[in-house]
Amino acid sequence: MLSINSIVSSPLGTSLLSDEQKARVEIIAEIFANIFRDNLDAWIMDFSRDHNPETEIYIWEHIATAFLKIEQVKFLSEEQKKEAFGILLMRSMTSASKVLEQFKLKTFSRKVAKEILREYKLEPKPLEVQRRA
Repeated sequence: MLSINSIVSSPLGTSLLSDEQKARVEIIAEIFANIFRDNLDAWIMDFSRDHNPETEIYIWEHIATAFLKIEQVKFLSEEQKKEAFGILLMRSMTSASKVLEQFKLKTFSRKVAKEILREYKLEPKPLEVQRRA
């Protein structure tokens, strides 16, 4: 598993987002506004660092869809929302079984974590490691 500390961002402006992509990012930003305090411009700048923003936006849309399907999401505490997001983010990169094995649950039972994981429908897409020449 890649350490979060070893991830290096690509430069701003690596990609330009279309107006349609920006509108999709705006929806994602609204869904996660309680988890991330970043404004829309920060979200758009982050996606502009991606070599393939369409793929990343697609993945984030699926994370957001799964997040919204969590029963009673509006009644979850901030800590539970962050944990649910963490579970789904990790799931976007690895299998559900690995998430259950490696993610340290704090507020959810294993059963609830499995239910959350079931809502993410894409195959995992591990982070691509860019090698420096």
